[in-house]
Parts: sequence; structure tokens; C-alpha cells
Amino acid sequence: MSQWGKLDRYELTGTVTANLNSTTVTASTGMFTSANNVAVGYSILLGNVAYRIANVSSASTILLDVGYAAGNVNTTTAAIQQSPKDIGTYGWGSSNTSVNVANLVTKQNIYGVDRTEVGVASNKANGISHTGWVHYHRYTDAYGNTRHKSEVLVAMSKNFNANVTNVLQTDANDGAVLPNS
Repeated sequence: MSQWGKLDRYELTGTVTANLNSTTVTASTGMFTSANNVAVGYSILLGNVAYRIANVSSASTILLDVGYAAGNVNTTTAAIQQSPKDIGTYGWGSSNTSVNVANLVTKQNIYGVDRTEVGVASNKANGISHTGWVHYHRYTDAYGNTRHKSEVLVAMSKNFNANVTNVLQTDANDGAVLPNS
């Protein structure tokens, strides 16, 4: 299995439960399987916030690399993102949610950019220039200027996030225009 996947979003069907500060996420039996693209290192999107899957304990339980940061949730809108596996929720080796620097690559600022998104004018203006897994961060420099940092982590073909007939799959949490970080 490669270190990165080809799907920006794979919708999970059923209810997923996560609790504040807990690393345990539970779901309907059979939901957390390889058939649903669940694997250690990929992201689970809860409320469109990415968390790294640290362990698949069973077909109904996974462990995150950090505690869930939002309030208790019972959601039917969870998804899997096959982002690069070795990156943590808050960066490499970090469990600190307050670290927010332009050079810190986290699960939460990596975006799967498909052939539609790479052509969006605002994405181009922000430095998004290639399909694949991209680290994007918007920040303010010491002089008060807004800066955009974009770095291609894994370049992929124009068919990134497409099925076998080259039809683009449902997009991830970024949509057509990448959000401000």
C-alpha cells in the first residue's frame, strides 16, 4: 500500500460517534474496514475537520492520534480522506492545537486538488498549481501582509480523485476553492 491515496473523500454511511478529548471513535459494525478505505494514517473527516487514524481497533472502533477537539458528536457525515499517511493531525510529532505556523504541515491544511480545482482563478492566485496532495496555508507576515504558502506534497495526474472511467469523485472538505487557513 502506498504512503498516499488517490481519493480526496470517501463517504461513510452510518453514524459515527466522537467525544471531546477522546481518541476513540466508534461507528456501526463493519464501517471501519478496508472496503471503506479505512487505514492507519489516512484521515477521518469529522465535521469536515481531518484527524489522522492512528489505529483500527475493530470494524467499529478506530483511534485518533490526538483527542477529538470539538464537542461530542454523533454524525452521519463522516468521510475518509486518503491523504499522505505519515502526517499527524497537528503536524509531525505534535499534539499541540495552538501551533499555527506557515511551515507546519498538518492533516488539517493538506488538500486534495483535482483537475477542476487547479483551474479555479482564486486557487491559482493563491499559488495552487498542480493536482494532487497540496499543503496550503494563509498567514499574516510581520509587516501585516497576507501571504499564501502552497507546496505540492504529492503530485498526481489529472485523474486524481477520479474513478476508473475518469469521472471525478465527490470532493473533500475543500470544495472548488480552498478555504483560508
